Amino acid sequence: MKKFALLLLPLFLMAQEDPLKPNNNPELMVIKPEERSKDLKAAYDFAQKHKLPGEVVFVLKNGKELRGINSIEVLPGGTMMIFNVTASQGQTYVAIGVEDIVGVAIP
Repeated sequence: MKKFALLLLPLFLMAQEDPLKPNNNPELMVIKPEERSKDLKAAYDFAQKHKLPGEVVFVLKNGKELRGINSIEVLPGGTMMIFNVTASQGQTYVAIGVEDIVGVAIP
């Protein structure tokens, strides 16, 4: 019986851990959507301010790339961003959830 209880002890201790509590696992990082959207917009603003050559490209989770970006607005909740983009049919607006953005390619 003691052996069985000792085998269950690690499982019990793991169940007691708070999943949102920071730990030493470098593979898991919890970022609030509001902070992520601010960082994404800041990356775009940085490229615009410094007039970097080439265009800023937002890479999406579905593998597509968002190009031809004229401006970006972060919605008040911080979970969505509105992109003003130039497409073949003219200027248009695209709303994208921050969780669907993988990263930003800055030239």
